[in-house]
Amino acid sequence: MEPRAISVSQVNAYLGCPLKYRFQYVDKIPRPWRVAAMAFGSSVHAAVEWFHRERLEGRTPAIAEVVAIFDADWYAQNVEPLVFSERESREALAEKAHAMLELYVESPNGAMPVAVEQWFELDLADPETGEVFDVRLRGVIDLIEEGDVLIDLKTAGRTLEQGGLERHLQPTSSSTGGSPGSASTC
Repeated sequence: MEPRAISVSQVNAYLGCPLKYRFQYVDKIPRPWRVAAMAFGSSVHAAVEWFHRERLEGRTPAIAEVVAIFDADWYAQNVEPLVFSERESREALAEKAHAMLELYVESPNGAMPVAVEQWFELDLADPETGEVFDVRLRGVIDLIEEGDVLIDLKTAGRTLEQGGLERHLQPTSSSTGGSPGSASTC
């Protein structure tokens, strides 16, 4: 029998609130709305993913093209009900995304992408005994650049606290399998 697989999002949901995990992943209760920040992150992510896929093909898209990808995805994200915080609006988040994307596209670090949206699946093992569990960790690396640099894109409204990166499951999980080539065999 093939082992089950879980994602970092599922692990984080369970650690944050086991009841939320149950409602979302076991009972699969649909939510009547989405938080606007999640839709915002998805739309920015879609635009950045498209930008890097174009770069992989040897093209250099203009900022207007990248923003157009965001705008199309943002429009689609807003078809279903979104809940905005007191400081947010659809228009303000779109303006913020345009500024973020302009900064991102026009401030390249010079490294070329090697892979975009690279799936991986890793064995989970007890660190003390080495016992391999019957549950595997599955996820996606947003971007791999030359030199085996793993990039995890985030659009959170707050930064991680001091030392938070070392405890953050998402970037540390994709690097536990050795080099990106060995971690991304799916």
